Amino acid sequence: MGKATVDELGELHGLLVQWAKDKLAEQEPINGMTVEGPVMIGTRRAAKAADFSAIAKFLSDNKISADATNHDGLKGIEAELRNRARRSDNVTSLPSAGTAAAGLKQVKYADEQ
Repeated sequence: MGKATVDELGELHGLLVQWAKDKLAEQEPINGMTVEGPVMIGTRRAAKAADFSAIAKFLSDNKISADATNHDGLKGIEAELRNRARRSDNVTSLPSAGTAAAGLKQVKYADEQ
């Protein structure tokens, strides 16, 4: 098998870009159950973690990056990440499983008189 031509590689690159754009825009239904049967209650992005990973690798391999200072959408994400980092020290520790189990043994329920 011979090497791919520049035109073939360019076409493949374009197809990968189009696939990534389509995958990120694709929506899938969220179904819920009612007495009458299943109903669609909304939609969510169809892209899965593996799709995002493939797209990120594609961008990285092609040395494509973004400058947050020149993009309003990225500025908003950057600000949200700073807010989350600021609030991350406001975390309550949960008791260990043993401590929680011991505490449950001391709980009196209404039907246990």
